[in-house]
Amino acid sequence: MPPFSSTLMQPHFASHLRAAAIGDHLVIMDLAANSYVCVAGALIPASDDTPLIERINEATRLALIEDGVLVAKAEDGLEAADLPAYPTRDLPFEMPPAWPGLATTVELLARIVLAQGARRFPSPARWLRRLNSKDRFDVLPEAEIVWRVRQVQSAALYLPGMSGCLVNSMVLHGLLRSRGARTRWVFGVRLHPFEAHCWVQWRDLVLNDRVEHVRWFTPVVAA
Repeated sequence: MPPFSSTLMQPHFASHLRAAAIGDHLVIMDLAANSYVCVAGALIPASDDTPLIERINEATRLALIEDGVLVAKAEDGLEAADLPAYPTRDLPFEMPPAWPGLATTVELLARIVLAQGARRFPSPARWLRRLNSKDRFDVLPEAEIVWRVRQVQSAALYLPGMSGCLVNSMVLHGLLRSRGARTRWVFGVRLHPFEAHCWVQWRDLVLNDRVEHVRWFTPVVAA
C-alpha cells in the first residue's frame, strides 16, 4: 500500500460508520450491521476540541485506510448528527400510571411489532432514517412529554415485547417524534465490560433510563 500522503490528506469515516474516543481506545460502530469494533491504543493524547480523526495515530490510520474504514472523501449516507450533551435530569423512579386510550394502545402495539421486525434486520441506519424522515419542530411541552412517557410505561406492563433498551427506545422515540417532540435516540458503549446501550432523551432529560446509568456509556451516534 502506498504511504499516506496526497491521496488521503483529510480522510473521513465511511458513511455507514461512526466512531468515539474512550481514553486512548477508538470505538467504531457499523450502522449497517449493528456491530462494534474497539481498537486499543489507537489515539494519541490531544485537547478535548481536537477532531477525532486527527487523534488517530499513524499506524492505525494506515490500517483503517487499507481496510476501507477511512475513505478519501465523505460519501452519501446517513447524515451525521451532533451528539447531545449528557442528560442531567431524569424522571421520578416511580410515576403514577397513565393508561393510554384505545387509539394510543393500538399505535403502541403497531410500533412494537415494527420494532421487533426491525431487529431481524440489524441496520440502525435504516431504523434512524425511517424514524427521522419527517423532522418536526420541538413543539411538545415537557409536561406532555412526561405524560406520554407514563403512557408507554403503563402500556409496557401488559403489552408484550417492550423489554430491552432497543425496542423500548425505538417505540418511545417514534411515538414522541410523531407528536412533535424533538427527542434524541442515543447509542453508547462502555468498555469494562464491553456493552452497548441506547436511550431516549429530550434536551437534558433522559426519558427511559437514569442519569447515573447512562453516564457509564460514551455516545457514539444519536438521531
